[in-house]
Amino acid sequence: MSELKLKAADLKRTENLLKLGKAIDVNAIVAGNFLAFQDKVRINTQVVDIADGAVLTGAQSEGQLGKGMFDLMDDVSVKIRGNLERIFLKKGAGRAAQ
Repeated sequence: MSELKLKAADLKRTENLLKLGKAIDVNAIVAGNFLAFQDKVRINTQVVDIADGAVLTGAQSEGQLGKGMFDLMDDVSVKIRGNLERIFLKKGAGRAAQ
């Protein structure tokens, strides 16, 4: 990231995510954040297509702050994977029908 002159805070902007994605030669990048209040936390993520900046999918998970954080991260990962599988299965089915 230092070669691109980006800091972690710069990755909140879509154009910087696209710049990073192109530099590391990937098709999509996962970005996210978390909000914590008292003993609760919400994790928000989105998968961004590097070619056009479109959000392919996203996921959210909420729970207790603390020892359950890894379970929340796992939950978000499973949701994203399922969403991506559905997206690409639909694309594959559309191509097969043509």
